[in-house]
Amino acid sequence: MISTLVMGKNLRDGKYILDQELGEGGFACTYKATNTILNQPVVIKTLKPDLGQYTNLSDVREEFLNESQRLIRCYHPNIVRFYEFFSENQVPYIVMDYIPGKTLDQVVSPENPLSETTAIAYILQVAKALKVVHNSNLLHRDIKPQNLILRQDNQQVILIDFGIARELSWGLIETQTNVVSDGYAPIEQYLPRARRTPATDIYGLAATLYTLVTGEIPVTATLRHRIPLENPQKIRPELSNEISQAIMIGMGLEIEERPYSVDEWLDLLPEIKNYKIKNINTTVLFRKTKKKLLNFATISQCKVFNPSKKFWARFTIFLGLVLGLDYLWLRFRPVAENTEIPINHTKESQPITSVGDNVSDPTRIPDIFLSPHELESKTKSIVVPIEESKPVTPVTDNASDSTRIPDIFLSPHELDRNIEQQETTSSLVISIDNEGKTPQRNTMVTVMTIKLTYLSLLGVLGVFKKKYY
Repeated sequence: MISTLVMGKNLRDGKYILDQELGEGGFACTYKATNTILNQPVVIKTLKPDLGQYTNLSDVREEFLNESQRLIRCYHPNIVRFYEFFSENQVPYIVMDYIPGKTLDQVVSPENPLSETTAIAYILQVAKALKVVHNSNLLHRDIKPQNLILRQDNQQVILIDFGIARELSWGLIETQTNVVSDGYAPIEQYLPRARRTPATDIYGLAATLYTLVTGEIPVTATLRHRIPLENPQKIRPELSNEISQAIMIGMGLEIEERPYSVDEWLDLLPEIKNYKIKNINTTVLFRKTKKKLLNFATISQCKVFNPSKKFWARFTIFLGLVLGLDYLWLRFRPVAENTEIPINHTKESQPITSVGDNVSDPTRIPDIFLSPHELESKTKSIVVPIEESKPVTPVTDNASDSTRIPDIFLSPHELDRNIEQQETTSSLVISIDNEGKTPQRNTMVTVMTIKLTYLSLLGVLGVFKKKYY
């Protein structure tokens, strides 16, 4: 038998003192208490006093422990913070953070629905919390305005009550609990056995947005075969087509009709740019289209350019493809081996003679033993003409010449003529490839590699940057 808790009761050897009752659910009550050690308010959740009359307390205590473990796994600014779990007189207690403020069902009414921008701003916060829950392999299964508290100091929305949260089964058919919230629970939660997928929470998220913008509770899923769900735009004509379609798709009656992930459903909403939690009215609404990567007209009106993660991903992929193709062309395009042709070129642009014949060759007949006619024929056969438009580089001619007569054996007249000829001769080297060009391919490939690395880092930082709405 669970005793009724009275205000002022001490728990955990005086660490907590009960102040007031906040509310009760299907099998639990919540109280506001004071942590006497830290002198701060907390919330304590425990079993209802009359619960022991018709249920197995051991199973309920185990479920309380499981709820504590689920809260520990889901740590996020938009999820209620878990402090500790303890048991006293065989009664379990969960201690959580106290959030001053009102639940969203207390903020919204049929006479006072929220604006489209404000409602989306709140839903985006809940969506971020839900993504953490799903990444922890859990389903909340009770997304509704009553479980969303709006902080009175900074307009932050906090997700609470993980009492009926369960493990994700990713398509397996599991036994369902009989605790549902009419209007916000999808059709599969009314069945004794059904699949557990993120689409269950997406239904509750879309139904919550329906209430925020219309002020009305949606039709219960089990009645929608006879009573169609009314389009939000018919209730409030000033709503945009995008938000109405997102709500209707997110509240698809069958699980296959809904998006499979929170991100997939968020893509249907008008995207919020430059959202500031302390001043929701200054939010810039960014309407996204599939044909354009960015709406530059809207961005130009924003004081701060804050592109989304999807933009950074597309931007990085686009630049990566362009530069990657350029890199592959530079790296693998066919280029012949560079050849150097040393030549002698006179000022009068006379034909040049290759110095390749000066290379030592044991089978070569020295020119001194050739007849004048043979020597003239050989000289003409090795003449290589050069185009004046080709870039040339002068170098020193140090090649050896076995047939050259040393200067000491020349007459004064011949020596003067030889010196004059050397002064008017320049030795040139041309580096060419198969196209007659001189590409610095290695340098270009290095520069392209640096560019690709820089852009990859830029894209990764953009994709994984912390995004504020």
